Amino acid sequence: MVVPNKKTNSSVPVLLPRYVQFCLSGDYVMKLRPKAAPGIVAIKPLKCLSQRCPDCARRRGFQDFLRLRNALAPRLGWLHVVFTLDRNKTGSPQEGYRDISRAWDRKISRTLSRRFGRIASIRVFHEHDDGFPHSHILMRNPALLKESQLEPKGLLRDLNELAHRAGLGHVTECERVRGIGKIASYLTKTSREPGPHYVNAPANTRLIQASRRLIPRRRGSGLFTVEVVKRHEPRSP
Repeated sequence: MVVPNKKTNSSVPVLLPRYVQFCLSGDYVMKLRPKAAPGIVAIKPLKCLSQRCPDCARRRGFQDFLRLRNALAPRLGWLHVVFTLDRNKTGSPQEGYRDISRAWDRKISRTLSRRFGRIASIRVFHEHDDGFPHSHILMRNPALLKESQLEPKGLLRDLNELAHRAGLGHVTECERVRGIGKIASYLTKTSREPGPHYVNAPANTRLIQASRRLIPRRRGSGLFTVEVVKRHEPRSP
């Protein structure tokens, strides 16, 4: 399936997940049955609510905005850092997602924790127009934040050296978060026009990742059972 790229007026050939294809086709519906009254059935069009889906990306973005804002608001003192890829070492966008995740989990976060102590973090992927990702990471640690205020150039230099040793590119931004709502809106792209934002992410990639128990996971109400079935009648044009 070919997904349009609204920024460059081009198309990025990508195999979308099956549930996104079902949503885009319009040929599937959801049967909702209340657990308290299984005999009652409500039928609604299938909505995948995926950031990979052109029809659902904006609605999912607003849901993620609320989750992110609610996680950041009670905890002040966040540092915003942007890690990029070294294109000479990354062959494809899919490899780029894995490279950034592997570098953070195995090297960068462990090195920073040894130096500053435990660091709470929230990681969000964004894609460039060519499909390659970069990572916005919000970090919370009093010693790290103090270092960013006393020696901002020195900390940026240290982060760049750490990123290069981990096989990544340059750190393009390192600054304290000033507005919770503003950064949450920017990271979830609710202020931009709707469209698919993560079409090149490997399957099962969590596009918003966080330290344990920092952001509640998306869960249903648990009040309904859901069955996805194909429409019996063709959808009207």
